[in-house]
Amino acid sequence: MNICFILSFLWLFSLVSSDALGAKIIKERECKNGGIALDGECICPSFVSGSSCEFSDECSKMVNDRYSLINPWNSNDVFYDDKGFSGCDVKPEIICCWQNKSNEAIKNEVPTNNKDKLARLLSIYGPWSEMDKRLLKSLNKYWGSVDTIMDYSDYVHVPVTPTPEGQKVKIAFILMVHANYAEHIPLLFESIYDPYHDYIIHVDSATSDDSYNWLVRFVESFLTRKTLEVASSTGIKSKIPYNNIRFTQQRIKGAWGSIALVYQNMAALSELLHWSESSSSSSSPFASSTWQHVVLLSAYDMPVKRISDLEEYLRNRRDTNFISVSSTTRLDRCQNSFQSCYGTMKQMMFDAHDICPFGAYRNQFYNETRYTYREGSQWTIITREFAQYLLKTFDGLETILSLKQNLIPDESFYQTAIGSSPFKHYHEWNALRYLPWRDGTTHPVVRIEDLDKIGATDYFTRKIADHNVSYTIYHRFIKRDE
Repeated sequence: MNICFILSFLWLFSLVSSDALGAKIIKERECKNGGIALDGECICPSFVSGSSCEFSDECSKMVNDRYSLINPWNSNDVFYDDKGFSGCDVKPEIICCWQNKSNEAIKNEVPTNNKDKLARLLSIYGPWSEMDKRLLKSLNKYWGSVDTIMDYSDYVHVPVTPTPEGQKVKIAFILMVHANYAEHIPLLFESIYDPYHDYIIHVDSATSDDSYNWLVRFVESFLTRKTLEVASSTGIKSKIPYNNIRFTQQRIKGAWGSIALVYQNMAALSELLHWSESSSSSSSPFASSTWQHVVLLSAYDMPVKRISDLEEYLRNRRDTNFISVSSTTRLDRCQNSFQSCYGTMKQMMFDAHDICPFGAYRNQFYNETRYTYREGSQWTIITREFAQYLLKTFDGLETILSLKQNLIPDESFYQTAIGSSPFKHYHEWNALRYLPWRDGTTHPVVRIEDLDKIGATDYFTRKIADHNVSYTIYHRFIKRDE
């Protein structure tokens, strides 16, 4: 029987088996009108009643048509919908009623036990869409129990010593896939793969089944080939193919400008942490320790230095988070309320100030004055400790949820989160990436002539639309001297 076939079968079996054993069966109660269940009981917005938040006539009647949705980039472009806003994540009137609920929850004293603290956050940051609940499922699996979530005051960051010389630096990679990628993925993995490192892929749920299945088959074949190559070159054999490239169980549908892109990243990060902290470790004989940094990439990125070079750069920067920051900020992105309707972002303007206490110009993030709002790129390199802080403390969780109604929150999340965290002194405003911004260009694309401008601390480049550019990068920077 073909050995590649046997290895491929064993790889699939090990992947399915480890996921099945690690998964928890979460029985959720259905809560309508943006409600969410905690310990079997629905948390509902103000003016909505019923054990499942099913009675909303009073809320709808009170708000009625006292709101409008407008194009964030053109205030004269008002959005009308004769379908009752069924294409919005949540109906605007429900958001208005949740604002009332949020206002009351903010006034309440912060509870002392974890379940009540989580209930408070769920009351403040509703309404809850199906997309929100997908993220919470990933977080719930990572937490294991609400008792494992820490307070900011309980979290003390202890600086981490550099990785000793002679010990390989372990890195994790999150690959965010949103569109057609068959031309780019193979060369990207040839450039970044090492059996010692960990890789997790989030594929946008809007991606076609054909494209998704192609990627699964590619990863299966790639890992089988790499397992055989290592065995041939080193004599170190594995009974089953390496499984250090995995796919997220939760797949979230992206919408440009919405919180969905942050959620996709956080879902992948939570599953990556759960994977490395659980017993379902990698089958690679080289993957024996936990990663120290995680690199966030898209399918249109490429390294411009070898991953071994990045390992050495990070060795003595064990405690540093690499995050880009813009010199300017656009406060209208966080002062107003936005949500996705029919795949595009709309600004919500409420006239029902008696019901919506935050009114036309304030969302819940803006109400949280403790945050210092900054903007930059979502493509970062962060430490394991900062990742754990984001997902396993109430403060990190609140930072994520507070951005729900912001515009383009993926370009402010990391920058804002680190500024209000114990890690605010452990970062560089540099994401170690090269991006060729040109005068008058809002969507830069890397060209071959740009490659001469790669700097000493540029380890990746973004926005590669031409396969010839990827091919040139691979042979000039990755396969140099070979």
